[in-house]
Amino acid sequence: MMVFAIIAMVAMPNKVMAADVAGDYVGKLTRVYMNGEKTPTEDEVITTIDGVSNSYSLSFENLQIGNMPGSIIVKASNLPLENDSFTSSCTVKLTILGSTNTYTGTITGTYDAATKRLKYTVDCTGKYLLVVNFHAIVDFEGTLEN
Repeated sequence: MMVFAIIAMVAMPNKVMAADVAGDYVGKLTRVYMNGEKTPTEDEVITTIDGVSNSYSLSFENLQIGNMPGSIIVKASNLPLENDSFTSSCTVKLTILGSTNTYTGTITGTYDAATKRLKYTVDCTGKYLLVVNFHAIVDFEGTLEN
């Protein structure tokens, strides 16, 4: 019986529980690409992760980069966090001068349970107001705030 328990513990996949990941991650954008490399803002960015039944949702809202006359909201639902990493689609809402457009992007990242450190990249390509093409990439690094 003891041998079976040891084998089961070794064979279990490396899965982080939703409650262990949930919370606000305080950090900074370490890379900003908006049709070319930009200087990342020094402003603090907060990413919120909700975890219910080992399903993860990630969001950051009202992000402003540089002097842009608007904001960015990113949301990803049902993130599969396995082996401390995830890849999924995400929704990117870009509001400029009161006009909001929604795009689908990709989010990839890692979570280190030992340090409670979250790193991810959001990559989105689209057309703003059906005229202006853009390619945007942001990298975030933050730590779970207690």
